[in-house]
Amino acid sequence: MQNTRVMVIDDSALIRALFCDVLDNAKGIEVCGVAANADEARDKIAILKPDVLTLDNEMPGMSGLEFLAEIMETQPMPVIMLSSLTQAGTGTERRAFELGAAHCFPKPISSSKEQFNATVANLTEIVTRVANGEVINDNSTKQETGPEGSSYTSDGSLVVLVSGSAGLDMVKQVLASYPAECPPTILMLDADRAEAERVVGSMQGTVACTIEPAFDGMKIMRGRACLVHNDIGAVSVEPGQIPRLRVLDRDANASMRADHLLTSLAQGKVPALAGLLTGKGEDGARGLQTLLQAGGKAFVQRPPDYAPRDRFNAVRTLRLELKVLKQDGIADWILEQTNKA
Repeated sequence: MQNTRVMVIDDSALIRALFCDVLDNAKGIEVCGVAANADEARDKIAILKPDVLTLDNEMPGMSGLEFLAEIMETQPMPVIMLSSLTQAGTGTERRAFELGAAHCFPKPISSSKEQFNATVANLTEIVTRVANGEVINDNSTKQETGPEGSSYTSDGSLVVLVSGSAGLDMVKQVLASYPAECPPTILMLDADRAEAERVVGSMQGTVACTIEPAFDGMKIMRGRACLVHNDIGAVSVEPGQIPRLRVLDRDANASMRADHLLTSLAQGKVPALAGLLTGKGEDGARGLQTLLQAGGKAFVQRPPDYAPRDRFNAVRTLRLELKVLKQDGIADWILEQTNKA
């Protein structure tokens, strides 16, 4: 009987080495190749023809969920998602199974070899099972309790994500984790129209929700993410049973667009959750302060070492009492806080 050939795809050289060590020492399994990102993996898959892929979700450029969707369309094969975001019942896990993943395996938080080996002790068994065509969804019963196989039901709270260019990958991860009936969402991106549409366009077919460019009078509804880029200018939210987006001034001061939007939510008493992702400038910090004072929920992303800290530092200067989240916890925290169940 031939060995099961596995390719390990992860942007961390250390994690690749640890997974390769575990899999290569298992009977009946061999690692046929490794890759650090989707572009590298795409070329190697065509040459090496692995039986199973292990695929990290948080990679630079194309995310694991995006690449999973591409694989299932072009050359379907068993894929095990290995990610700190794929804990049982999370939006990322649900979306991975919707796209065709054979299993979602939580990436070990500790990178020490002893703890790593203890955490992934059953990974070799999973590789063998999925190679034989089995789909292993340990959380399937819970997922069947909600619409479209999801246990998530939006409570109607509006979500606002404010992001600079450095946070666009995080925006993509949140959208990829959203179920079809996602919370009504406004994406305020510090990017021009071309860049914003390029980011969103790259996700078409990989996300369950609808993403649409913002326009005056647009309804902000469940299942829809409204895209606001720099070319649109300043916007506000008009309260109502279904809130509407209002375009105010295309020539407005770009340094205050987020503050203005968040303040309109507070003044209109619109139930909302807002977050500042990585980006330059302080826009949004005072808006979060106003929203919190009105009873809303808020978070700020703890920036990676390589990213600008302007917004994070502005929030700290104001001493706001809000959630500080790392990249791997944002999507699921949003869904947890807006889940009606």
